[in-house]
Amino acid sequence: MSLITNKTLFYLNLGIAFYFLLLFLNAYFFKIEGEFIGFLQELVTLPLLAIEIFLFVLSFIRFFSLKDKTENTYCVLSCIIISISTFLTIGSFFIK
Repeated sequence: MSLITNKTLFYLNLGIAFYFLLLFLNAYFFKIEGEFIGFLQELVTLPLLAIEIFLFVLSFIRFFSLKDKTENTYCVLSCIIISISTFLTIGSFFIK
């Protein structure tokens, strides 16, 4: 029995992707600079980055362990969402 279901994995990946999207929007468009918001961003970003990489690996392990790839839509969508989010997040370190 698995501790985390594909549906839960999907929602975790969606939440992390949404957080990094908000972080991007705040950095380039909203430019909200508050002491508390800056503190929360610094406090949460590094742990979520580590969790994002872990969920990226876990999503693909789940995806390749499925016998029928169209069997579970949550797993397929989870892989797509976390892949895009991970590549954009890690890629943003190399873009000036």
